[in-house]
Amino acid sequence: MLTKPTSNNAVTAGKAVSIRRRRTYRSRRRTELAVGANIPPLQWWRRLPPDAIGEDHLRILRRAFTGIGVIGEPRWADAVRGHADAAVMVALNVIKARRPLTPVVDLRLSTVFVAAIRGDTVAITVLVRMIERMGAEDEKDALTRAWRNYQRERAHDHDPSLRLVPERNARAVKG
Repeated sequence: MLTKPTSNNAVTAGKAVSIRRRRTYRSRRRTELAVGANIPPLQWWRRLPPDAIGEDHLRILRRAFTGIGVIGEPRWADAVRGHADAAVMVALNVIKARRPLTPVVDLRLSTVFVAAIRGDTVAITVLVRMIERMGAEDEKDALTRAWRNYQRERAHDHDPSLRLVPERNARAVKG
């Protein structure tokens, strides 16, 4: 059954879909991506705090990694697939060389950034160390503080022994 489209509804594949709902979804998505819109995606790791990153940002980064190979880096494929250990190892090779911020450094640290957003504490530590080596003191301090808070929050979420409020079942563990 087809209905005549009105100002509030449109017919799509035989179903009435609210135009308002579609507009809300699109505007929400644009707003989420607006954070960091004027920054190249491979530089997000050194410019954006963790709470500014959404799934759409991670999709863009994964797309940026697609098809890129790094010669002499056997763990690169694993780092691109999201393995945190591999991303950290790939980044440590650049960190040891004390290279200036170049596209190669941005590419490798972006894989660490993805792992850090997912909550890997080692990746967050590596990211904080690299941010601390950058210039722009005010921006750097705020960013490192945001990442450390994020790391603390994630640690409390994953490790019950670090929670501020003791578990109610603590006496059951004694026996």
